[in-house]
Amino acid sequence: MKKIPVSTGIAVLLLIVLASIAYAATGVTNPVMLADLAKVRQATAKYHDVNVAIADDYVPTDACDAIPGVGGMGYYYFHLSLGMDLESSWF
Repeated sequence: MKKIPVSTGIAVLLLIVLASIAYAATGVTNPVMLADLAKVRQATAKYHDVNVAIADDYVPTDACDAIPGVGGMGYYYFHLSLGMDLESSWF
């Protein structure tokens, strides 16, 4: 029987840990949905800093979705040229 290299074992363990974290954070088990969620998080991570969003031409708005006593999503930032792109609209 061949021995599994340590690096392969570590990689498998890391994948199990990451999958567990993703499930715990979202309650989602669908691997396609988890992969899509990871892509969205990676694409938007830089915008955790509002100044980066503003530098990328996003404009703060006065819009804020909130439910009294529950909380809300916060304020929205709008990118005019992306907002007017009807080809990529998800409506």
